[in-house]
Amino acid sequence: MNNYCKFALVGMLVSLCAACAGPMSRDKIDTIQTVGIVNSFPQSPTLVNIGTTIFNNQYDSLPGTDYYEKVTDAAIAYFNEKGFKAEFVKENSEQSRSKFDLLIELVPRDMYGLPDTYGYGVFQRSFLGMKKKPIVYVALNMGPYFKGSKQGDAFYKQGVTELEITDLPAQWAELTTDQQRMIDKALKQQIETTITELIAQLGI
Repeated sequence: MNNYCKFALVGMLVSLCAACAGPMSRDKIDTIQTVGIVNSFPQSPTLVNIGTTIFNNQYDSLPGTDYYEKVTDAAIAYFNEKGFKAEFVKENSEQSRSKFDLLIELVPRDMYGLPDTYGYGVFQRSFLGMKKKPIVYVALNMGPYFKGSKQGDAFYKQGVTELEITDLPAQWAELTTDQQRMIDKALKQQIETTITELIAQLGI
């Protein structure tokens, strides 16, 4: 079995365990009208090549803030489509939590078993010259606050998409235009899928 598939399976098991935090009760959901979204992700995803030793590791970032904004927009769109009024909030503070019926903080996390991953990005691993397929990934926790009170601690979700690229270069600029477009599309789609599936754990 492909190692990335194994990581995806681990992520599924973790997500199942995370579900023990439990969906919100219908009585609570029915009182929600306003939702605040706090996005704690880094402004840009990383492009990471992990080699046999740390001296072979290479790092870069994807340009722009489109991906950060996609995280926020995916969460806001989810709630708006459900009939709530959602908006972006700069920080998770007592003042912010008191302003909204529900406050959601999206917190970046590492992918299980994949070093130097954090929140979202592009990743490839090699060992002794053997390269695995590069991936885009999204991994995060969700911190929901209902009427100012924290609702559970174990909401987690991760998602992976393999890319049809053999060798991931050290720098984003070294990718062809078509490769950049493919990665852009795959990562944004993975962001939307992972965010919406995570929020759905609330039962909303």
